[in-house]
Amino acid sequence: MRSVWKSEEGAAYVEFLLAFVPILTLFLGLVQIGLLYAGNLVVQHAAHRAVRSAMTVLDDDPRYYEGEPRLVIDGRSATADELADQLARRDDPSSAPRRRPLSRRAAIELAAMTVIAAIEPRDGDSIADALGTPDLAMRADAVRAATTIDVRVHRPSGDAVPPEVRIRITHGFACRVPVVRRLICTSGRRPIEADDWGTVHVGDMNYGDGDWGAP
Repeated sequence: MRSVWKSEEGAAYVEFLLAFVPILTLFLGLVQIGLLYAGNLVVQHAAHRAVRSAMTVLDDDPRYYEGEPRLVIDGRSATADELADQLARRDDPSSAPRRRPLSRRAAIELAAMTVIAAIEPRDGDSIADALGTPDLAMRADAVRAATTIDVRVHRPSGDAVPPEVRIRITHGFACRVPVVRRLICTSGRRPIEADDWGTVHVGDMNYGDGDWGAP
């Protein structure tokens, strides 16, 4: 028994196990933090895209936005089906677009959510599952449920001063890296916020009586 207690065989294996667990946890934590940082950049870009869309959409012809008056945001929000359709058209530009008219709010939201869809993960438990899913319908449902977009139009006093649009996006980023996801994101998702603003392009436009939107 004395020889057994004094034996050092397997010591390196035990030391490896003791060091491996914290090192692996640290590595996975760095991966998750890196994905969060990338998600923050994507949401910031989505806010920028939404503002650029709003700068042209808000003063566009009311006929193209369910009759909604110019510089007014009181229409319906975009649906998950419309987002899935936008994603399908992005992946396959030759696909036929749907002809359902959009409100101004829906058009602006789709500009942002098509960007955010790139960071929506699968429902798995591996690092690969944290990098995105090809299932457009599932991704669209998740993005629509986890994203809120607030659009506000500010009209300064005086006709010569163009109105401003301000957009704030809050997206619940899904943490899916195993082991550390509950440590970094206690509820499974971590909110990421971004905001941007711009000046609305106001003009005196006359579109005539064309057949815009005809199948």
